[in-house]
Amino acid sequence: PGFTFVDPSLAYHYGVPYPMGGMTEVRKTVTTQRGGLLQQGAFLMRTATGSEFRRPIHRGLWTLTRLLCRSLPRLDQATLQEISMSVGSIDRNLPLREQMEIHRSMATRCGGCHSMMDPIGLALEKYDKQGLWRDAYPNGAAITNDLLLDGHEVKDPFELSQVVENSPDYRACVASKLL
Repeated sequence: PGFTFVDPSLAYHYGVPYPMGGMTEVRKTVTTQRGGLLQQGAFLMRTATGSEFRRPIHRGLWTLTRLLCRSLPRLDQATLQEISMSVGSIDRNLPLREQMEIHRSMATRCGGCHSMMDPIGLALEKYDKQGLWRDAYPNGAAITNDLLLDGHEVKDPFELSQVVENSPDYRACVASKLL
C-alpha cells in the first residue's frame, strides 16, 4: 500500500524515516519498500532460515502453502537423495538465481515444485535474511528474477504481491481460513 507502521526501533531497523511526534508511539510512515504481508520483517525473517540457497525455497513454500493453499508432495527418500546429490554438486560461487536454475534442471523430481517456489522466493530476494532491503547481494551481484508464477513475471516483491493478490487461489485460501 506504500506505507507501514513503525515504532522508532523498527524504523531504524528498516532504514525508513520515523515521522515526527512522540518518541515511543507506533506511527504510519510512507515507504516504497514496505507495506503488505510479504514485505513485513516478521514474515521475511521467519522464512529466511537455513542457507542462502534455502531462503528462497522456504519463502516460496510458505507463500504457496499458507497464502495460496496449494499442497506440494511430501519429500520421499528418493527425492531427498536427488536433492542431496544436486545441491552438493552446485558451485556456490555462482549467483543464487543460477544455482536455483541448475538445481531445477538437474534434478528430475524437483522441477515441478521448484517451478512454483523459486519465482516467489527469488522475487523476495530484495530482502535479506533479516528483512532489510537491498539492491545487490553482499558480493555485489545484482538481484534479478525473470521467472513466471501462474504465467506472470515476478521480478520483485511488488509484482509478486500483485500476482498473489489477483490469484483466485489466494481469495479461496483466505476465505477458507477465515471460515
